[in-house]
Amino acid sequence: MKLYDLAGADNDLRFSPNCWRIKMALEHKGLAAETVPWRFVEKDAIAFSGQKAVPVLVDGDKTVSDSWAIARYLESTYSNRPTLFGGPEGEGLALFVKFWCEQTLNRTILRIILPDLFTRLHEKDKAYFRESREARFGTTLERYALPAEEGVSLFRDALSPMRATLQRQPYLAERNRISPITSCLARSSGRVQYRPWLWWRLAIQFSSGVSGCSTRLQVLPAAHGAAAPEIVASNNSSGREGHRVPQSLNVIPYSITRPSIDQGVRLTLKI
Repeated sequence: MKLYDLAGADNDLRFSPNCWRIKMALEHKGLAAETVPWRFVEKDAIAFSGQKAVPVLVDGDKTVSDSWAIARYLESTYSNRPTLFGGPEGEGLALFVKFWCEQTLNRTILRIILPDLFTRLHEKDKAYFRESREARFGTTLERYALPAEEGVSLFRDALSPMRATLQRQPYLAERNRISPITSCLARSSGRVQYRPWLWWRLAIQFSSGVSGCSTRLQVLPAAHGAAAPEIVASNNSSGREGHRVPQSLNVIPYSITRPSIDQGVRLTLKI
């Protein structure tokens, strides 16, 4: 099995949420796949799929593209493995969560991390990325990007339906259990585990608005098979690099050793 996976300047800079959905689905199913680093301009490498974007999964003589189609393929083809959806009802809810993430949450996150994301693209991708995204956004990348404080505020507002639900029950999908695709957000110890938007190894610069006071946030995963590290929101805390964490953001920097390309990561935010 082979998965074509979007990569940045380095082969192990993997930042596509759509590709991460499939890597987590494969892990949940207990299926091994070789991941192939792919860049935006490498259209010829996946031309066999009839697509111009990843993820693309090759399973024997079967080729499947689009993260939702791949998830459904894995669920039906490997039905003897742990379920991704937990049944038709779970699949329907998962489809809603997919579109909510893509059309609301991910758009806000992108506007926060866009400057750092652009600098970490492969050089051959930068011109394509700028031209295609500026045409899509109707403005320059620099104007589309949001200051961290404004972006985080909008992001918290976008989470309000989820927050209201989790005040009444422990999970989005069911009251006592959760599947990895049906509900990609789960309440844990009064915080929200935030897993579907994994911008691989991006160091994000958060400014407090005070001259000389800023915090770099680098998210790196734990060793394979170990519990994923968490970045936990907290007030009145200091970052590991000695910078005071802006209280308006409530984020503690966390970084560990260099990971392999297929390891997982969890980002936990107090909302």
